[in-house]
Amino acid sequence: MSAVIHDLPAGRPAGRSGVPGSALLYPLRDEAEDRVIGVLVLGAHPRLPVDERYREFLALAGETVSARVAGSCAWQRERQRLERLAELDRAKTEFFSNVSHEFRTLGWTLSRAMPLLGDDGEIVEWIRTATDVTARHDVGQRLGESEE
Repeated sequence: MSAVIHDLPAGRPAGRSGVPGSALLYPLRDEAEDRVIGVLVLGAHPRLPVDERYREFLALAGETVSARVAGSCAWQRERQRLERLAELDRAKTEFFSNVSHEFRTLGWTLSRAMPLLGDDGEIVEWIRTATDVTARHDVGQRLGESEE
């Protein structure tokens, strides 16, 4: 809905051509958010009557500007949404990269290590772990040195 204001106060001396006597106020709407985001002030030519046909012309100009502004707002919202999605994608990729590394490391360790159980069923020692392999290697080296 638009409004027409008649008898605007003159900013210039009276009788000067080009000073609008009336203006149409046209709301700039963002239909996606169902709100008014601004008002477009369209000055009417001082020598033309503000009749229905002239109002329709000014309303068409207002609708055109309003559509362009709403399109710009929609583009900005879409750009912000894409930025948020890109940030979520980066966070997801980083998370899965870290989790994948942890699972691979844990899987490697678990696939090689085995628990040595005591008579009571409790784990006494883990064999084939990195420390166990190192200890066995050291023992093998010492045995090899003693045989020489």
